[in-house]
Amino acid sequence: MSSFPHFVKLNTGSRMPFVGIDTVLMEPHEVSYLLKNGINIGYRLIETVYAHNNAAEIGKVLESVMRSGKLERTDLFIIIKLPMRDHRREMVKYFLKESLNRLQLSYVDLLLLHNPTNDEKASEDPTTPGGCVDTNEDDLIQTWKGMEDAFQCGMTKAIGLSNFNLERIQLIRQKGRIKPANVQVECHAYSSQSRLYEYCSRQNITFTAYLPLGSVDSNSEISKYVNENQTPSNDKVLIPLCLKHRKTAEQILLRWLLQRGIVVISRSITIKKLKEHFRIFNFNLSKEDMEVIDCMDQNNHLFIGSSFSRKQERSLTRTSSIFMESCI
Repeated sequence: MSSFPHFVKLNTGSRMPFVGIDTVLMEPHEVSYLLKNGINIGYRLIETVYAHNNAAEIGKVLESVMRSGKLERTDLFIIIKLPMRDHRREMVKYFLKESLNRLQLSYVDLLLLHNPTNDEKASEDPTTPGGCVDTNEDDLIQTWKGMEDAFQCGMTKAIGLSNFNLERIQLIRQKGRIKPANVQVECHAYSSQSRLYEYCSRQNITFTAYLPLGSVDSNSEISKYVNENQTPSNDKVLIPLCLKHRKTAEQILLRWLLQRGIVVISRSITIKKLKEHFRIFNFNLSKEDMEVIDCMDQNNHLFIGSSFSRKQERSLTRTSSIFMESCI
């Protein structure tokens, strides 16, 4: 039986659960069903995105759970990602306040700058990844200062970065007053992000993996953005480990991330998968097991949002632009 902790400690002193639920591109009725069951299973980390149209429904579920007395606000860890536009200091509190109102919360546990790109300044050139361009350094720093403002007035307990590469993280560390508490990127066995993870570890910045399996449910809305031709969970190298531990390939892969000290955001729309993904605390991978999965790394990103042209991007829901992987 594993004695692995269920939480990682941020540099702010807060405790962040190691396993969370991603509400990306879920319809209101879908996210309500998912959250109610996920909370019953044991999930306490919930990730939301400003641009999604499901925040009000998430808020209703959270309010109902807390009103029932089953959980208190401090039992939950809520992440909000800022929109990928309006990189201005004064806009941070505006977007955050709107999100908090929809979620019926007075603060968020972690506020992430979603992407170092600006949708409003996007290029029409389809060869530009995702149709988006990098936000200039001054705008990024101004946005980070706005996040620092939100942190200092108690609107968020911690601030961090999403889809930032090493150079951009270093820029924020050098220019900002407050160090990022968390960095979130695509990370799985085919893209272990070792260099970035090691840097963050040295700087006492916690690390979160989205798309931790390199795949999602085939009937999920997000599946259209993921290259499913070859994914880590289908790799035959995992078969001996599955037999050894009597666990599924997905549980083995998630456990590998946890034992590296990486938080994982589960993206599933089925209760069966949510249960499976949460049951990863009762076994240990040996050093040799870990090395087997380490060797699977291909530096291969499986998120294919960058293949969309600007015209295609506009035809998607207004929330889909958040998936553009221009800077990983």
